[in-house]
Amino acid sequence: MERSTCRLEILEVFRSLEQRRGREIFSLTEILAEMKSRGTSYPESTIRTHVCSHMCVDAPDNAAVTYPDLERVERGRYRRRLSSAATPTEVAFTVQGLPPKKDGANSMWCKDSEVERLVRLRLAAARAFGRHAPFKRELQVALVIHIGPENHSRIGSLENMVGGVLGGLQAAHPSTPWKDHSGWGRSDVVAVLPDRAIGLVDAGDVLAIDARKVVGDTEAPWYEVRLERAR
Repeated sequence: MERSTCRLEILEVFRSLEQRRGREIFSLTEILAEMKSRGTSYPESTIRTHVCSHMCVDAPDNAAVTYPDLERVERGRYRRRLSSAATPTEVAFTVQGLPPKKDGANSMWCKDSEVERLVRLRLAAARAFGRHAPFKRELQVALVIHIGPENHSRIGSLENMVGGVLGGLQAAHPSTPWKDHSGWGRSDVVAVLPDRAIGLVDAGDVLAIDARKVVGDTEAPWYEVRLERAR
């Protein structure tokens, strides 16, 4: 009989654990224990390398990801990732507060004034996408910003807000020193850290943007984002 690959054994372990335990997220310790209980012939080091590197989309750039099967939810905990083919044709969500602003002078990922806005955006997007992969083909974007009772210069330009939202849904540039900001060290943002794309892989794939500000319909600002595959 042909020997099963380590990757296929790990995927079968995830499916089995999901069915028996009624959840999607498992620690590396649980995965190793299940593999051992099934009598795997692969050494622990090989299994670790597959889970943490070759099969994980969140692995470091130098990890040579081979199969985007898993995603790291938090340190040492993983779940199976749905394929990009399962991404719906449209994802929409709302966010409280104003959008992040990208002005080009300094990285918004490290700015005190923008980090909390980025966190709110990415958490809302992560909830809307669930286990689906971010968009990576031609799409169109709609952004409606309900800015509050009046529009003034401190709110920022529509152009900068569009840039902030599109940039905030992508991964930060690898050279961005976002780890230096304490806002990214919180336990509740582990799943949306700037090292991964949340809503779209590349803003260059956006073919059309419909963006506007709405004034006077609310006291507290909020905004709506809709991502849709181009038809």
